[in-house]
Formats: sequence, C-alpha cells, structure tokens
Amino acid sequence: MSYSREDIKQQIDEVIGLCKQEASKPGSFGYLPDIIRVFERMSEHLDISVSADQRAKDVGGLGRVVTEDYTFSASPLAARIMDVASQYVNLTNS
Repeated sequence: MSYSREDIKQQIDEVIGLCKQEASKPGSFGYLPDIIRVFERMSEHLDISVSADQRAKDVGGLGRVVTEDYTFSASPLAARIMDVASQYVNLTNS
C-alpha cells in the first residue's frame, strides 16, 4: 500500500506522541528519546522533500536500536515504529 506524504506525516506525529507517552513511564525503554529525535527529524525532512538516500540515512540504525531490548522489540510500539519508518523510507518523491 502506498501512503501519501500527509498520511506519513500524521503517522510520524502519532509515533512521536506514543513514544513520549511511553517515555514518561518509570522504567521505560532507555532509547525512546533517541527514537523521538529520529522521528522529529523525519517529520522535518518530509516538509522539505529530501531525497530517498537522505530518508534512508534518517532511519539508519533505528532497527538496531529498537531490537536492543527483546521485550521492547516485541511490543506493539516497536512494531509501529518500524512500520512507519519503512513507509517513510519507501515514500516516492512525486
């Protein structure tokens, strides 16, 4: 399925909100602030229509961070993070 730039922007904003909510909980996954920063950069780059190579760089290493902790990597939030990151990388510049 192909998503529009606006759809992906909305999903990125949703993930940022979910990550912030989760990060506010005691004992939350320690890399959530880093994940939030990545998604904020993704959002900024959607506004200026960066290249596919730059989008790939934006999310580079995100999978490694998400899988750093098995419990977090198996969570619905981790699945959502990776799904939206994949949509972002595969966005066409049309």
